[in-house]
Amino acid sequence: MTVLYGSSVILYAGNTTGWTDDYLWSNGKKGNLIVIPNITSDRTYTVQYTNQGGSVTLKNFTIKIISGVQSIVVDGKTYKNQNKVMVNQGQNVQLSIIMPEILSDGEWKWSDGSTGPAITLDNIQTSGTYSVVYTMKTGETLNFDYEILVTEKEDRMLEVADYYIIDRASNRYLTNVGGLGTSPVLAEKDETAPLKQIWNITRSTTARYDILSRLDGSGIDKSGVLRNRTFKYTDCREPQEQCSLPYTTQLQAEISTGQ
Repeated sequence: MTVLYGSSVILYAGNTTGWTDDYLWSNGKKGNLIVIPNITSDRTYTVQYTNQGGSVTLKNFTIKIISGVQSIVVDGKTYKNQNKVMVNQGQNVQLSIIMPEILSDGEWKWSDGSTGPAITLDNIQTSGTYSVVYTMKTGETLNFDYEILVTEKEDRMLEVADYYIIDRASNRYLTNVGGLGTSPVLAEKDETAPLKQIWNITRSTTARYDILSRLDGSGIDKSGVLRNRTFKYTDCREPQEQCSLPYTTQLQAEISTGQ
């Protein structure tokens, strides 16, 4: 697990059996859970469980510390634990670092000269990289980097073809897992069943698209549910086969040609 510097963590091993000392932790504590306050370094805890038959089982808990959480806000939508994002020209972007309170009294210096925990890039027009150095009271420094990729605004018609639809934030694929009456989900790429993740996009009018699953021919409706009919989506205007599709989860999608 990954936690913020200075956080407190509860490790839970399982239900108690009524026996005393059926759980024994590597720090000497007994019981089915332990509380670790103010964690400031990576560490591993091991718990030993002895069942009523005398069989012993070991389980490890590895804790990794991060000093700050990078955050990107694009037109009000927040992406945490992200340092790279793709946006359209004209969007507003905010870059920030969420620091634990125990480390929050340092000084910030951004690559553009700004001082503070966040910078705002209004009406962004060009791609760029941004960095910030955080100097703690002890003199120790932390470095954080960001990359913003900006696509130009221009009218472009998608060709009638099969596409993968990929979430920009998680790099996961829109997937038809339940068929009619269910909503597609985001999942890792599945090489064993590619039709679940391939979508046929057809421009039915000058400003609308049909989006159909290649698995069963169902189409996504306004509520994000697969129906036995097509549904029209309005205006996609991004170059290089990238398009934001406005369905209910507000998926920020990157479209790449399917195989």
